[in-house]
Amino acid sequence: MNWMFLVLALAAAAYMVYLMLEHLRESSAIEARINRHQHEQEAVEVNIRQTESDRDAAKARVIGIEQEVKELQLASDDLSSQISDLNKDKERKGKFRVG
Repeated sequence: MNWMFLVLALAAAAYMVYLMLEHLRESSAIEARINRHQHEQEAVEVNIRQTESDRDAAKARVIGIEQEVKELQLASDDLSSQISDLNKDKERKGKFRVG
């Protein structure tokens, strides 16, 4: 009976050693995956920051272009009114007739 107890105790100890080795192997694999995911997360965060700064720069360019378009529209309207005034003056003087 003692030998049966010793065999079962030895089998239990061997199984515990197997479980511990399996745990160590799995924990190192999980740790590697965690590190890889952390590096990927850092890369994504850098990409997000870069994209946000590019978006802000694009917004600033859009605002500048909108202001320039407004200025050009005002200049175009001013020139159109000057042309209209010149045509009216020529019409009054009889040098230019419309239609």
